[in-house]
Amino acid sequence: MCRTFWLLIAVCCAAPAVLAAAPAAGAEPAAIANPAEPPAREHWTLREAWRQGGDDDDGILLGQVGAAVSGPGGEVYALDSQLAQILVFDASGSLLRTLGREGEGPGEFRQPTALGLTADGCAAVQQTFPGRLIYLDRQTGEPRGEWSLGKSDPQSGGIGLLLATRERGGVRAVAAANNTVDMAAGAMRGLRYLALLDGDGQERHRLAELSSTQRFDRQVRDELAEHFAGDRGLWEVGPDGHVYLVPRFDEYRIDVYNRDGVHVRTITRDHTARLRSEEEKAEQRASMQMNVGGREVEIDWKQQDRARCVERLQVLDDGSLWVSNSYGGVRWPEHGERSYDVYDAGGRLQREVTVTVPEGGKGHRLVLMDDGRFLLIKGLESLSLAIGASSTGTTSTVRQDNPTDAVHELVCFEPRR
Repeated sequence: MCRTFWLLIAVCCAAPAVLAAAPAAGAEPAAIANPAEPPAREHWTLREAWRQGGDDDDGILLGQVGAAVSGPGGEVYALDSQLAQILVFDASGSLLRTLGREGEGPGEFRQPTALGLTADGCAAVQQTFPGRLIYLDRQTGEPRGEWSLGKSDPQSGGIGLLLATRERGGVRAVAAANNTVDMAAGAMRGLRYLALLDGDGQERHRLAELSSTQRFDRQVRDELAEHFAGDRGLWEVGPDGHVYLVPRFDEYRIDVYNRDGVHVRTITRDHTARLRSEEEKAEQRASMQMNVGGREVEIDWKQQDRARCVERLQVLDDGSLWVSNSYGGVRWPEHGERSYDVYDAGGRLQREVTVTVPEGGKGHRLVLMDDGRFLLIKGLESLSLAIGASSTGTTSTVRQDNPTDAVHELVCFEPRR
């Protein structure tokens, strides 16, 4: 299973508490129930529009591209996490410019994990730890300020992590984590939350939160208890400013909130999640290792026999909602196919779309961009971050990139029904 990002931090949910915004007084959210069988099924082949990188390309040097977004006029902005820069391509794939560089100064960043575009002409680069957004002018690359999460000083016992951000439709939303290390108790207490921000970057509505306490000597990873609607891929801001989120691991359900944090709609669908093999569960267990003070921590797993009902969701520029359910990526490793449940802007299921990606499959990542095009990132399957606490309360951040033997290459595709 291809996962865009894994964030490995000490936030085991031994005693979870979940908060969700309530609907306005006297108003119930609209309930949109959808059947298991889609009204139509479509199989798309993708037409290659352009490619960059690879063995035969002397002009473009690619490190490890972990994120990409579509821009105006068919541009594509690709974030190279290894080289700490943004590559901007035009609609034909020609490199227009690069933005940003590695460092600590204005407009500089280290170990970037995500990228977004803002309505005022900026590219916003996300740095997980210390949690901050760095804004660059999309044309010139000049610094245009930054936003910091706060509570990111490990010396004081607090660790602030910026998990994901999205600015769209006049709405700014962030998913973040605040963790406090208690070395005397041998534990870490954490709080993850998804919130809407005002124009000054201050929190104005909290849509979901999950609290946790865990010991350093032994941890429990409980998939049901640890499900957090603010995890990457489980929430989205639409072009109209509505926020979509997945509140449960074991239910095909998407809650929709307006820009004021009011729950206005719930989208459901009959869905029996696929059974996971023992090999798949073993691979998940092996993907997470924790080290505290130089000692590996024992992890007890409480895994579900069935996969998460909704693996990922995205709202395109036309307002359509694309959902990858528990079966969506099953044929990706061997066949280079992905399937999506496609809903209209009102939450009604319209069709199931399966795309076959030339040269796709295990070891490569497929990005569905907001304008409906697809970008295949070859040679890099997943990125991860490890945040560890030492016996003195300090932390260390270690990149754990998982490259394959393939040469890094970007291939942009246009859908063709």
